[in-house]
Amino acid sequence: MKMRNIFYSLLAVAGIAMFASCNQSEGADQAFDTYLPVKVAGEKNWSILNVTTGEFVCRDEFKNKPKLVSEDLFFVEKDKGRGYECYNVHDLSRSINSEPYYSATYFGNGVSPVVYMDTTIIIVNKKCEEKGALPHNIISAQPFKNGFSVVYTDELEAGLVDTLGHMVIRPQFEVIMPVTDDGFAVTCKKMNDSIYSYSIIDTTLTKYYSFTSEKYDPITGVENGAMAVRKDHKVVYIDKDGNRLFDAGEYIRGTSMCYGIYEHMTVYASETGKMGVMTDQGEKLIRDKYELIIPLKNGNFIAYQNDKCGVIDKDDNKILPFEYQDITKVADNRLVVREGSNKYYIIDEKGNEISKETLSAVALYDNTLKSFLSSLIMVKKPTESSLPSVDEIRKFFSAYSTSLEDIANQIEEWERMFMEENEIYDNVEQAVDNVINRSEALSSNSQNNYSANNIQDDHSFVMEMLPTLQSRQLTENDIRGLDGHMLRLLRNSIFAAHSYIFKSPDLMDFFSRYSWYTPRYEDVSSSLSSVEKHNINFIKSRE
Repeated sequence: MKMRNIFYSLLAVAGIAMFASCNQSEGADQAFDTYLPVKVAGEKNWSILNVTTGEFVCRDEFKNKPKLVSEDLFFVEKDKGRGYECYNVHDLSRSINSEPYYSATYFGNGVSPVVYMDTTIIIVNKKCEEKGALPHNIISAQPFKNGFSVVYTDELEAGLVDTLGHMVIRPQFEVIMPVTDDGFAVTCKKMNDSIYSYSIIDTTLTKYYSFTSEKYDPITGVENGAMAVRKDHKVVYIDKDGNRLFDAGEYIRGTSMCYGIYEHMTVYASETGKMGVMTDQGEKLIRDKYELIIPLKNGNFIAYQNDKCGVIDKDDNKILPFEYQDITKVADNRLVVREGSNKYYIIDEKGNEISKETLSAVALYDNTLKSFLSSLIMVKKPTESSLPSVDEIRKFFSAYSTSLEDIANQIEEWERMFMEENEIYDNVEQAVDNVINRSEALSSNSQNNYSANNIQDDHSFVMEMLPTLQSRQLTENDIRGLDGHMLRLLRNSIFAAHSYIFKSPDLMDFFSRYSWYTPRYEDVSSSLSSVEKHNINFIKSRE
């Protein structure tokens, strides 16, 4: 099998992860345990912290970052390239597996898919005993959720296996979203270059409702009896049989992690781009005044306002003050809060500090390609050809841009930031490491500051800057040394990302050279985020 096909599989599965991970709190519920890998400020190595008590299981012990701790077990790489060992937090004196794994992820439903060197994927229990093996054509697998793992073949076909490795649904789909707590999955098949067919199914492959991307685009799976879908620029909730339940306002790009019904409530957005809270009967509880709202699933919400975040309840009472950069749920009544660029604390939902130390790093799960690549396992294969070029990757993922908009955006961002044309790796693991290492290097503010001397050409610079333009407010350092011509291109790249039809021939010609640009709308003001609006005005004031 060629490396090209394997790498396509890797990217395709990674794209699916962005589609399938519904929200930040869901990731926390399914992945996090009582224990969390952390780094204490001033210490070099990783520690394991009990987030319930604030006590350390071990401290300053692991050179490499442990995988997420789940069901009291975790994997950690010995040394670069020497494989993964499995440990129980209650006995760190020795690893459970006698032979290191080439690839490993985390436990779910008492089992985990792993890969020995140059072998197929096997499923092991908590004693690292083999419970099943997957066919040789299965080259990637996701962690188990609700008794099933989504797997992919070397032909880019998705299926489901159970905890014994039995094929429950044979690989036949472009995409399968993981099975939800309700027992349903969502499948996707490509009909032509622009239309996809979706089906809500159970694990017996019984179909409950089918629709095409011409009618709806999925946002979430079926959870708590409802599924969020996008119809044009609106969010609509339907049940498993396709019955329309209620509308939830405008769809703001990049907010899919906010949706889902918990405690009979969900979020909505207005044409201003601000978000509020409503009931599953359509009654508005909190008016649209927040930049972002993420459900905590217990009746409270993480809310962002004026570039700070806190926690509110359904009556808009402040549970935690708006003084943090980020908040992430990691366990029942436990949150990780960030202050500044690298100061983290563990607190409860009343604001009481659980951790006795300032943390410089926390192994958080989030809905990014980087996090998914860290959890994905793949079979090691020899290199038989170079990786696909940037243009080939762009062409391949353009198939998702019509119906899976958020996936396309994530992959385009990955492509812009990390791919180098004709770059060759020894194996997939090395390719993943390259992605993650560059991601970490680019995460600091210094790496996001550009000057005119860094620009090789206008097109490459615009592609490098676009993720920043969409994700955070610009500073003077970001645009220092740029002339009016480049500032104009950067400002208009935000509109191009929303498929704006340019009136100026030079702008139309410039952005038409990008395969991701599809001119569709004469007015995109309603789809601009608050960050994008700020950056447009910021750049314009300096042109």
